[in-house]
Amino acid sequence: MSAASAETRGSVHTLLTDARAAARSGQGRLVLLFGEAGIGKTTTAREAATIARREGMSVRWSACWSGGSTVAHAPWIALLSGLGEAGRAAIGVLVGSDAADGAAATAARAFAYATVVNALDNATAERPALLVLDDLHWADEGTLQLLDVVAAHLPALA
Repeated sequence: MSAASAETRGSVHTLLTDARAAARSGQGRLVLLFGEAGIGKTTTAREAATIARREGMSVRWSACWSGGSTVAHAPWIALLSGLGEAGRAAIGVLVGSDAADGAAATAARAFAYATVVNALDNATAERPALLVLDDLHWADEGTLQLLDVVAAHLPALA
């Protein structure tokens, strides 16, 4: 490993340590690990998940499907499935949001996304969580839109 890559890896670990500390104090963060294939993004996320579990955080992991052919919001459905009743209720609303067309679809999706944010808020009220969405380059449009909505609400999620 070169000195530059060791320095970058140290900076990433510091960033992840700071993000976990912020989550434990009630301030959500979004951390995006990006770079070329094979540089260790997934390994770094796995290491962060292991540390988060040791620190008492809830950890949920999901990955987008290769090739981009996916069920709408599939990674979010996998994440929500482990967040108790609020997560399961959000799945029902999220899955139903794709059935409508036009203005009804926009309203259904807005309601579904608000329900997901509420489920995340409820799930993290007592115990912070680390949610990993791996392989976002293969994500469907709805998964990315929901990530954008959740990211906008992270500072308010306890």
